[in-house]
Amino acid sequence: MKLSDRQKSIMKSLLESHDYQTTEQIARQLNVSKKTIYRELDELRNLLRNENIEFDSKIGAGVRIDLDQATRNQLTLKLATDSSLPLDQRRYEILIDLLQNAPQLTSIKKLSDYYFVSRSSIQNDLKYIEEWIHCYDLTLIRNSLGTGIDGREIDIRKALTTAIIKYHSGTTTMQTSASERIDADTRTILVQQFSEQVVVYVENLIHEAENQLHSVIGDPYYINILTHILILINRVRSGKQLDHKPNGINEVDLHVFRIAVEMSTKIKLHLNLEIPDSEIYYIYQHLDTSGYGIEPSISNKDIEFTNINSKVKEYCHDIIAAMSQVTDPQIVNDNYLKRYLLLHLHSMIGRQKYQIEISCPLLTAVKNDYQELFAKTVQAVSEITQRYYPQYHISEDELAYLTLYIQGSLEVVQLKKLRVIVVCSSGIGTSHLLMARIKKTFPTWEVVDMIAASKVNTLDQLPEKIDLIVSTVNIADYKLHIPLAFVSVLFNENDIKNVKSVLENR
Repeated sequence: MKLSDRQKSIMKSLLESHDYQTTEQIARQLNVSKKTIYRELDELRNLLRNENIEFDSKIGAGVRIDLDQATRNQLTLKLATDSSLPLDQRRYEILIDLLQNAPQLTSIKKLSDYYFVSRSSIQNDLKYIEEWIHCYDLTLIRNSLGTGIDGREIDIRKALTTAIIKYHSGTTTMQTSASERIDADTRTILVQQFSEQVVVYVENLIHEAENQLHSVIGDPYYINILTHILILINRVRSGKQLDHKPNGINEVDLHVFRIAVEMSTKIKLHLNLEIPDSEIYYIYQHLDTSGYGIEPSISNKDIEFTNINSKVKEYCHDIIAAMSQVTDPQIVNDNYLKRYLLLHLHSMIGRQKYQIEISCPLLTAVKNDYQELFAKTVQAVSEITQRYYPQYHISEDELAYLTLYIQGSLEVVQLKKLRVIVVCSSGIGTSHLLMARIKKTFPTWEVVDMIAASKVNTLDQLPEKIDLIVSTVNIADYKLHIPLAFVSVLFNENDIKNVKSVLENR
């Protein structure tokens, strides 16, 4: 039985309790949305049927696992001791290894012995890998001499970057770097692939480049440029270098190009590694499209960027306008969205010109947790791109980042305009304490009134819409469709998380 870490956490919670648990309780424990729990429970039901284990669901009460104590203990032990390598993880480890050593060949026997699985299992893994690399115009070689990956060097690097960034080891992770610009899991994998010393050196190299750019490379791009330079070093060191000037470069930003040259010189001196001119151009391309230029603050005036052409600005304007029609009209007034989306689109069009792909580590989460918004973003951006840049195809990774920008704006807009009713029966003093803490945490909310629990079901008679009810008491006969969040009078961090979770699922 192969379960994800989240599914194991759900099972552990259900096995530890003999009582019913609601999806809201489980979601709160794992700090995810109820939609996510519903999806995971559906998958668990299908998986557990093969183990002759059924969920006991009861409307209004929740879900539980009805097992005798011996079976319960046995299943708990199995979950705790299941340290076998997950199938997806093994496939990705084989994939990364084949890409790192391409076009060098290995054997199925070596892979079988290394992972302690049958040759047929490795054969199935290779079928998956063959399909995966096909998207990068790469070929899986399987002949009497061995097994490996063949294709253009640039395509091997693109596939390797994507595989590393989207790969999760599931092992205990190291502490993140002082900058904390990449998550611990990703950093661990980079260290495993390239060594701690080289990773730290390249991080410092990028930091020095940022100082010369007088700006910070944005988080969506930082992990991609870091991984690209690490792969570049590894491949050149192995004698597998790019042998031609990349596409799309007709003229360069001399300041950025000088920084790329200086970075290659530092790599040569520090690692005793000669960087060819063709590789310097690729460093330049990644710097030039890395989203630098983001400042920490923003004025309330309309945003103008002299270095961004009018076509990209119109492209950005039309995307925001289209998304406002299918989400919330108020996002057109969000200056933060205008700024950061424009900067991303400017870099994105540059990446399209240079044929550079970036990977979004959150792609799967975005497609699952913001399924409807992602679909709307895909449709709107595809239609508008066809008008402005018909020669380009925007990848799902880029679209995932655009979805996150829109989602962030929607959350800000929704929080700003909420009209809230407070239900509290613990005395006038504590009621005002709760209201004060709500206003302090969400200063843009309008607390319309404070009422008794007995009057809640009369709120549908109010002439104006109420967006949220925050209550310190259990309302047993609650009948309204207005989202209801239960909190304590102290309105602590857990209460704030609960309120946000209710708003996400409304």
